[in-house]
Amino acid sequence: MSDTSRIFEELAHLRDQNYSLNELLLAQTVKSEKQLTNLNELLLAHIAGQAERDASHRKEVQLAEERADERASAQIAELKLHRKSLHAEILNRELNDHTDTNNTSLDLTSNQINNQKSINTASWKKVAEGLVEFRSSNHKSNEFHVKRIFAENAAFLAPILAICPNVKILLANVLTNAVARHRIFRATVSPGSEASRLKNLTEEEAARLGKSFRRHLLANKEFAVAVDAWRLANTILQPLFDHSPVFGSIMVSVAKQLLVSSNMGLAKRVALGALLSIMDMLSDLWVITSYYAEGNNSGATALLAMILTSTAFQMIVVIGQNRKKSRWIMFREVMFVLTFVKPGVDAYRVATGYVDEDATVNPLVEMALSKGCELAAESIPGSLLQVYMYINSPDKLPVFLLSILISTLTTGFASALISYDMDVSVTNRKEIPQFYGFVKDSSIERALTFLLMIMLASLHNLSRTIGTALMLVVSPRLTLGLIIGEMIFYNLYKVVRRDYILWLVGLEGALKYICALGLHTVSKVLVDFTGLLHFRGPKLTGGVPFSFLTIISQLYPFVALFFYDKSPTIENRMATAELLIVFIGLASLWVICLIAFLLITNKKYRHIFWSPVTGKQFTINCFQESEDPEVKMLTAFDNHISFIQPIKEEVKQFVREHWAEFQGAEWFTKGLIANIPDEFIPVDQLEELGGANRPRRRRSSVGESVREYLKN
Repeated sequence: MSDTSRIFEELAHLRDQNYSLNELLLAQTVKSEKQLTNLNELLLAHIAGQAERDASHRKEVQLAEERADERASAQIAELKLHRKSLHAEILNRELNDHTDTNNTSLDLTSNQINNQKSINTASWKKVAEGLVEFRSSNHKSNEFHVKRIFAENAAFLAPILAICPNVKILLANVLTNAVARHRIFRATVSPGSEASRLKNLTEEEAARLGKSFRRHLLANKEFAVAVDAWRLANTILQPLFDHSPVFGSIMVSVAKQLLVSSNMGLAKRVALGALLSIMDMLSDLWVITSYYAEGNNSGATALLAMILTSTAFQMIVVIGQNRKKSRWIMFREVMFVLTFVKPGVDAYRVATGYVDEDATVNPLVEMALSKGCELAAESIPGSLLQVYMYINSPDKLPVFLLSILISTLTTGFASALISYDMDVSVTNRKEIPQFYGFVKDSSIERALTFLLMIMLASLHNLSRTIGTALMLVVSPRLTLGLIIGEMIFYNLYKVVRRDYILWLVGLEGALKYICALGLHTVSKVLVDFTGLLHFRGPKLTGGVPFSFLTIISQLYPFVALFFYDKSPTIENRMATAELLIVFIGLASLWVICLIAFLLITNKKYRHIFWSPVTGKQFTINCFQESEDPEVKMLTAFDNHISFIQPIKEEVKQFVREHWAEFQGAEWFTKGLIANIPDEFIPVDQLEELGGANRPRRRRSSVGESVREYLKN
């Protein structure tokens, strides 16, 4: 029994050992499986990491190859440009050696130059359109896009890269910041000369320069002015514009397309111009209705007459601007005036660089003429009516005085804006540098100059308006007689000086005298009541008459106050002593602003204020003093043909000698060619243009304008 028990005990022990071994084996198996799982995970992670490392390595290799390709392309482009330069130099030497014996080679070289100009124009336009086409608010996307454009046009853009290696980053930020919300008001870069700074421009500095472009595009009416203001505010960019003129052309084209295709404020600017015009008209209608309701029929009728006169003047401008177009276009333009959206249309055309070869003047001049007519026929008489009613009113409430001051500032702002826009225009400064350019280039100087121009116009307007209103209170008949007498004397002065005919091309017969009378009348009113600086120009009022009329207007309120004080029949009389203090204060502030204006503007343009030169003399001087063919041709044929009559033979000789050089030039348009009389064109070229049947600028008279309108 004991043996049997022992056997069972051993079996039980063996069974326990077996259980322990099984548990140990199971635990070891689980542990092995976990280790195997960890090893698998480590292996997979290693494989994935190796794939990422391989992809990163391939990307680095690809990037290095792209950089090498870019450097190679740039070197190839430089070699091509060098070869072209050598080729051009060889051609020039051959021309110098064979000028008298090889006219055929000369013609061939001229054609090559003109073809090269056409190719360059097409190339920078293609680059500009490509830069804007796929731009977005994503900077990385824009940067990739700019690099692609530069790679596709490596040979053409290589000189720009040589001057500024980081120009691609600059352009990418120009495109990005065009739609971004943040603003960069000032771009700062490291010290040094412009060329060295531009060559070593860091990526951060290039980004600052690119982002600063937005402010200039928003602050200026014309995209070309915006680019010019950006260049002037950042002098480091000057070598890019000087040594690579293509860059300036690209930036102007990019600015234009950014302004048109993006939310750069153009839509808001146009809508605001139209909205303000409509609101102004609605407020005038409300005032007219209120006057009639109160029984003030004379005031209501006077205000209505001002609005109708202003509208009529603006319609005359529109008809003159579009006199060669169809009746439908004429009707559309007239409706812009009658619906009071013309300011918005003008703003759009100026901002987008709208070009119309059939128009009489460019959009900027048309806008200035329309605004000038509105000032002369509505704003100035409206302010005069307000002041007259305030002086006659027994209850001189402060709210009426506030309304007068607001009207004065509005008139001063509009007057200053006309002069400022015309002066900072890049086109005007290029074509007529003898007159345009009195506003200096820095942003601070421009802002201060504009502010002083507003102050000068506002103070001048307030002083002359109060003086005229006092004279109306004394004697309306005497005042009207003085105004008519001044106008007759002014027009006679222009006739005696042989400076009566306007510069507008194509005006003939009675129409040129009717237009001259209208513009001279508007000019006289604007100079008298706002001192509009643009009208000191020789083709408008002229330097000496402008200064004389301005001084007379400053003395006018003191003379009016003398008659006001002596008149015994005035009711609700104002205190003469107080008015004298007001006039002395206005005159003193005006003199201070005038001195500051003369000090802050360019000195070389001061002589215009006392220059006796007429429009015809000024045109002749511009032609003879300029060496630029574009300026000479525009001076000769973008003005009335009578302006160059004294130097007709000189102009004729210049045109015939250089006609071949003009071909292919961007400024030598069909519209300009149409302005050139047949006798100035070489005979063989005249036949190629169509001879007697060639397109030409129509000469307009009253009868011809009516017949042309009825025919269309």
